[in-house]
Amino acid sequence: MPQIKRKESKKVSLKHNGLKNGALFRSLQKGSLTIETALVLPWFLFAMVTVLFLFRVMQLQYIVGDALDKAVAETALVRETTPEKAENSVKLLFYKELVANQCPISMINLGMAGISWDESETAEDYLNMKIEYQIKMPGWILKNRMLQVTEISRCRRWTGIPGNGSNENCGEWVYITPEGSVYHKSRECTHLKLSIHSVVAEEATNYRACECCAEGEKITPMVYITEEGECYHIKLNCSGLKRTIYMVPLNQVEKRSPCSRCGGR
Repeated sequence: MPQIKRKESKKVSLKHNGLKNGALFRSLQKGSLTIETALVLPWFLFAMVTVLFLFRVMQLQYIVGDALDKAVAETALVRETTPEKAENSVKLLFYKELVANQCPISMINLGMAGISWDESETAEDYLNMKIEYQIKMPGWILKNRMLQVTEISRCRRWTGIPGNGSNENCGEWVYITPEGSVYHKSRECTHLKLSIHSVVAEEATNYRACECCAEGEKITPMVYITEEGECYHIKLNCSGLKRTIYMVPLNQVEKRSPCSRCGGR
């Protein structure tokens, strides 16, 4: 009786196909990581660009608001000018400050022409300046949308004794700050009139951390410095970047010493 021999089927294994144990799984893991990276990376870049844009918006608002405050404060010290001349003086000083501080005007809708002064008021004894402008939002955040911003600065105008800053009763007038230890003979002193710049943290290695906003805090990618300062700041609203100035008679400065930059003049 003839014998029937069955041909055994060959066992299929990864080794016969030239693949080692675990190689297939490792290739799958690498592929999955590549897919995850392709999905997550665009969102990460989107978030980073959005955060940087928001920092730029904050910088723009600070520069514009600071320029308005300085222009109003300087004009308020000028006596015996008509309200119309006072308003023109505020506008002139304001635009000069924007240019001096390298304000990113391109972010404002219509540029300089997009700044509205319609609701500003000037009188013989006060200045009430109000500006409005729109910040252009990029398409990836809000397409064809504008961010409306309003800045207001109020100040009483100087109505004191006219002259060159001195009289027989009060003597010479000087400038001081609430927390300062010196007095200034010039309001244009660089200790009082700060010029603020934003730089990357690597460029501020020669500056020490501000005691008010940066000491003990993690340094941010962008920091703020002044031309004559020795500290870097991580917040634009830091008190070290602001100056509250008082005009007082020299005989009332008590134990304050003269400023090393302008007190000797």
